[in-house]
Amino acid sequence: EKNSNGAVAAGSKWITEYDAADLVPGDVIKLRVGDSIPADARLAGLTSSTMYVDESSLTGESVSVGKSPWDEGISTVDVTRGEGEGASTIPIK
Repeated sequence: EKNSNGAVAAGSKWITEYDAADLVPGDVIKLRVGDSIPADARLAGLTSSTMYVDESSLTGESVSVGKSPWDEGISTVDVTRGEGEGASTIPIK
């Protein structure tokens, strides 16, 4: 199963088909379970009670890490639980 990159805000709509390389700092990203974070981002808010991401490829931790509003989300890690929105800080090159 291929992970998606969530959705990015375009005016009043959410676009799910986009190139992560085209993201610029400040783009708003919506993420949910199964999505890969498409760019380094700061989590602006949760749309569920919790949000966890799998950072094991970066940190070696064997369990998902909880995220709160204003936490950083690192590009290419996967959302394992919850939903949230964030703003891109650094696009993938």
